[in-house]
Amino acid sequence: MITALFNFVKRLDTIILIIISIVSAIIFKNIIAMDYKILAYTISYVIKSILIFLIPLLILPFIIQSIIEMKSRGASLICIILVMVFFSNIISLIIPYAIGIHIIPYLSITEALEIHPDEGIISSLYNFNLPEILSIPQTMVLGVSLGLTLGCIPSPFAIKIVKYYHNLSCKFFEKIFIRLLPIYIFGTMLKIIHEIDFIALLPIFGSMICLIVALQIIYISFLFFIVCGGNRRHTLVAIKNALPAGVVGFSTMSSLVTMPVTLKAAEENTQNSEVANVTISTTVNCHDVGGCISLPMIALTIYYITSLTFPDVTTYTWFVLLVAFAQFSSASVPGGSVAIILPFLTHTLGFTNEMASLVVALSICLDPIETANNVMGNSVFVIFINKIYNKILSSISLTKKPKEDDDVRRLKGNA
Repeated sequence: MITALFNFVKRLDTIILIIISIVSAIIFKNIIAMDYKILAYTISYVIKSILIFLIPLLILPFIIQSIIEMKSRGASLICIILVMVFFSNIISLIIPYAIGIHIIPYLSITEALEIHPDEGIISSLYNFNLPEILSIPQTMVLGVSLGLTLGCIPSPFAIKIVKYYHNLSCKFFEKIFIRLLPIYIFGTMLKIIHEIDFIALLPIFGSMICLIVALQIIYISFLFFIVCGGNRRHTLVAIKNALPAGVVGFSTMSSLVTMPVTLKAAEENTQNSEVANVTISTTVNCHDVGGCISLPMIALTIYYITSLTFPDVTTYTWFVLLVAFAQFSSASVPGGSVAIILPFLTHTLGFTNEMASLVVALSICLDPIETANNVMGNSVFVIFINKIYNKILSSISLTKKPKEDDDVRRLKGNA
């Protein structure tokens, strides 16, 4: 309890600092000298360049570790979970596009944002572009390959190295990445607010946030209704059991910290502690219903604000497949999901540094809501997995029964 409270305060401090960074950039827009704005943006630009450079190396141990752990928990159940998580994330990523392209144009967006030429454009003092060691798809393929290899042919020494590597990555996200986010956002927000009329965007972002919250509530409620067989009473009971975990997830902003409460809700809803334990512990980070809805909706809104159009279906489909796969490497820290998605925003959807920074800032401010929906999504997902697993077990037992009857008859005949 004390650890959870400490983590909550620490994560809350991060969000407060980010909000302060955004508000400070707005308030002191006309007070801060141009040279200091350029310096602040240069720092942000360097941080972003280093982060993009390190992301493939940072997510690699998460992929390897998750595959090794999944391999050791029962092949059949894990395969079901992996496939279902992948498709669930894909559906969650498609929904914002399917809904957003019909609603976002009506969020009082009348014209694309333009740079104010009389204000001047803020540029980085240095062209700090680091070479790409591995692309994200290459990293994911490498991580899965190494994870499967170590899962099938265990090597205590190699697994120990992977755990050490995994801990280093966790510490980077927790100790460095989170600390740098307010600085990164402040410098970039100074540039954005200097070059565009940011105040005019606030009503649009307010409408967007309402849309995201409504969409997540409707989608999660619909999933509970479906997995409960369309029975309203069972649906309400299942939601009631899962709500405490959702509330804790909102307050802690971490699916991992919330896992004990989520496990309790899963056991109540499934009456199967084995499936509940394996499913929740496996999906605690990689099944990201909240983030998969809110992040693309934020990104699509910003994309439309700057171009009055949306990415074409082919581009967005490729984006969805990559992000759904990349979710298996997500870290359970504020901004962890957006850190994973950041390279795809820039490389796949063509986001500029400023557009990506707006996504980061808005996403982290919505992190409590995202986490609550992730936890509720995991709670409904375990009910679905339990039903599928029970059906598979039933079908296996039915196919074995005729053979057992034949054996009994043969024994009786011999007698």
